[in-house]
Amino acid sequence: ALDMPGCGYSSWPQPGFDFQWDPASVKGVYSKFLDAIGVGEVSLMTQGFIYSQYALQWGLENPDRVRRVVGLNMPLLPETALPFPLQQYQLPIVSSFVAQDAMRAERFLEGGSAYAMDVADADRFREPFLESMMPGLGVVDLMKNTDFPALLQRNYELLYGSEVPAMVAWGRQDKYLSDADAESFCQATGTEFVPLAGEAGVLAQMDYAES
Repeated sequence: ALDMPGCGYSSWPQPGFDFQWDPASVKGVYSKFLDAIGVGEVSLMTQGFIYSQYALQWGLENPDRVRRVVGLNMPLLPETALPFPLQQYQLPIVSSFVAQDAMRAERFLEGGSAYAMDVADADRFREPFLESMMPGLGVVDLMKNTDFPALLQRNYELLYGSEVPAMVAWGRQDKYLSDADAESFCQATGTEFVPLAGEAGVLAQMDYAES
């Protein structure tokens, strides 16, 4: 799994100077990462609201580097709205405050799932925001540069006409996203839909990894 800039064990660059959180730069990370580790082709698994959309778009725009795509609990229909906690990163003044809330990521993820997060996992999500202001400012820059409806619409169009094999695996206890919408998307695009076993929510790979 790849930690994007400002996340996890990756570096925490200063927005506007060390890294541009615009669509081209974000998608460029995926190609550069694979080139750096010497991997030409991957099976791409994506999950979540923002980086997942850019990863999916990169994969569909680079079919020579992607064998198959698996989407885990991510917005799929173009009309899907951002949850309000994520919308706050796009609001003037408010964004400056939420950017420095170190516990925001874990609270958001727990809020979309049926399980409490393991303490060690929560610490890992929290640590970048405790040690530097740059990760929070990076999220603000990313959200400022993201036209979410246009991003979803573009991915819908790409997937609809793509020859890359795709599947949607879905945790049905997601508090943010509707499994009915996911099934509707799969029916419209001819994508395989696989409901996951157990009480998996928005973070299905951690909630119920066995499935």
